[in-house]
Amino acid sequence: MRCSATWWGESGDAEQRRQVVTVLRAAYPASERRICLACAFPRATQRYRSRLPACEELRARLHTLAALKRRWGYRRLHWLLQRQGWAVNHKLAQWVYREAGLLVRKRVSVARTRRVPPDAAERAVVDRLRARCAGRWADVLGVDRGR
Repeated sequence: MRCSATWWGESGDAEQRRQVVTVLRAAYPASERRICLACAFPRATQRYRSRLPACEELRARLHTLAALKRRWGYRRLHWLLQRQGWAVNHKLAQWVYREAGLLVRKRVSVARTRRVPPDAAERAVVDRLRARCAGRWADVLGVDRGR
């Protein structure tokens, strides 16, 4: 009994490979050790169980706080969680924040526009150029009066 690497894919994640080993154990009268050896799958990975805590309450609370404080990142939200009595370290707060897909919302800048005189004769086309003057970048306004 030999598993081909293309059967489940070389890039298959560990959970898929665990399921393959479980199916093969049910189909063949062989030990887990022999099936893992035949599939070139480490037994340690087969037997691994994650010890990460279930963070659904923390994830929900972070979503609520992130909605209230849109400009706060995980560090300030972690500080707020600690003030509210949550026993969470900064690494877990950052991990849950990233896994939940939360981001600090960027501020939307409102572009300022210059008003041009409404008079048809004085209508001007304003070109904004960037020029380097004395080693610094400066805005140069080029005014073209269409006559």
